Formats: sequence, structure tokens, C-alpha cells
Amino acid sequence: MARYLSIFGILLLLCNGCTHTAHEGATVVTSFAQTDSLTAEIKKIAEPILLPRYMGICGDRLFIYKEKEEFMFELFSLPEAEFTGCSGTRGQDPDEWVSLIDPRSFCLTDTAFSAIDASVSLLKTAVWTDSAFTVSHQRRVRETGQPYQGFYPVNDGRYVTLGSLAAPKELCLFDSTNEVIKSTDFPQWTDLNDEDNPLAPAFAYAKTCVVSPDRKRIAAFYSYFKRMRIYDEHLNLLQDMDIQIKPFHTHFSPAGHVAQQPQYYIGQPQAVNGCIYALCSNAAGGEEEKRSELHIFDWNGKALACYTFDRRLSLIAISGRHRKIYALNKAVEDELYIYELPAL
Repeated sequence: MARYLSIFGILLLLCNGCTHTAHEGATVVTSFAQTDSLTAEIKKIAEPILLPRYMGICGDRLFIYKEKEEFMFELFSLPEAEFTGCSGTRGQDPDEWVSLIDPRSFCLTDTAFSAIDASVSLLKTAVWTDSAFTVSHQRRVRETGQPYQGFYPVNDGRYVTLGSLAAPKELCLFDSTNEVIKSTDFPQWTDLNDEDNPLAPAFAYAKTCVVSPDRKRIAAFYSYFKRMRIYDEHLNLLQDMDIQIKPFHTHFSPAGHVAQQPQYYIGQPQAVNGCIYALCSNAAGGEEEKRSELHIFDWNGKALACYTFDRRLSLIAISGRHRKIYALNKAVEDELYIYELPAL
């Protein structure tokens, strides 16, 4: 009898574990279908790139947004990434940028990009004319001073923003009149309620997103959790992916110092050739020697490939047309890295 009770106890424990996983609703990823390593062609840059915040590609032009330089954009021709000049100035004129650009708001086409001029909450469109990106028009998205983070347009004039300290929701869906029509709650992946120094969910669950080309889905990648979620255009959760491939430990210290936490997804994920590409840092606090990885998923959440870069990277931009990955390491101001984009 004792033997049977022991077996029953073990089964009960196992079942409780399975129930817990099922209740969380996450799909656990323990491997990618394809893995390999990538080696860079190193491109020396005469003009140092200081404080880069975003890399983007419009057609055959690579641009790098620099946060505090006189000219905001450094320009390169593709596929060889030859430097062609700078553009973008700050000021009050209609064709200028008043202040900083939210790097989570860039939306690209072959000939233009749009982004949020953060301090004035204006969505500005810059078109390629005369070897430079020039602001062609703008529209107000939110009232000036209203807090928001990110800008991800979906169908029917709606858009999604990230939660903020002032709005304790993870994602907010706005209609074309800038009214919130749906929001989502933050996950409960860790306990943030430390009595001495509670950590705000907006910091702990920091993320960046990318919208599918048809604007019907949005994928969110987390900075301090090795996780990815896919929503539909109505903010219904479709996939919750838990990437349990080492390293994947997350532990928030009692003091709540985010800078000391392991960091996973960084930069801006990208939608190219029907796939989602995300840069994964895999860095624990202070570890500079770790090599970055490129994680590739489809829009159904399938883990397609993981490629290990030959160095630590901070930003990437992918050209499906030229089958290239362009990358920067913020700590190296005079180099740009070019990788061949592997076929899946």
C-alpha cells in the first residue's frame, strides 16, 4: 500500500507541474530548427557613430539615427554600406525635428520612414529627396505631454503603444480618434512587490515590438525575460513563447536594479520576408564577452533558426533584397559589420 501511495504522490506532483505550465499558457522552446554561426565583414567608418539608437533600411539606403549629433541620420548606400552623408536637423521648421525620436516608432517603406517626434507627439514622415531624408508632412497623434511609449500602426487607422508608469497596462490599442479601445494586463512572471523597493511592471516587462507587413499581427520581445508574444490586430494573445535555451535565467534583485539583470532581446525586432528577426544579447549583468544571437520566428510562433554572431552587437538592420545583415556595436564607434543573411 505504501508503495502505491508513493507512486500516487509522485504522479500528483508531476500533474501539478503540468497544470501549472498549462495554466500559464506558454509554449516552451528548447531548440531552434536551424542553428549556425555568422562571421562579419568589418567596414571601417571615417565618421564616428556616437550614441546610435536605431538602424533602418529604406530600399537601397541604410540610415542610422544618432540621438545627440548635429545631424540626426548617417546615411549609407547598399549593398556595400558606403557612407554617403548625413541629414536631419533639429529645429522648429516644418521639415525639422523638434527633439528626440522614439526609436520604437519607426515605420519604413522603400522611399520613406515615419517616426514620432517625442516631445511634441507628432508623427512625421521623412521622404528620400536630393540624397537626404526630408520631413514631408506630419500629424498629431497624442496631445503634447501625454505619456506614451512606442507607436505601432495596425489596420483601420488604429495603433498600439506600450504601457507607461502613468498607465498600468502592458499594451494599449487606440482607434483613429486616439481613444483607447482595448488594453492588456502585464504578465505575472516574477514577484515585483519588494517592500523596500518595488519594481514598476513597465520597467520589469520592458519590450520592443514589430508589426507584420499586413498589419494584422504584432510581436513583442522582452528585455529581461527570454520570451516573445504574438498578438492579433485586436490585441488578442495568439502565442506566448518561453525560450528556455541557456542562458534564460531571470532574477530581479531585492533592490530592483534593472541594470544588473540578465538582458535578452535588445534593439528593434524586424519583419522581413515573412519572418520575424530579433537580436538577443544573452548578457548577464556586466558580461561584455557574450556573443549576440539572431533569433528567427514565423508569425505563428515557430522557432525557425538561431544564428550566433562572432561578436557582441547592439543594433541590426536586415535587407531582404540584398540578403544582408548590417550591425553595430555601440562600444565601437568606427566600425559597421556586414553579414550574409542565411537562407531558411
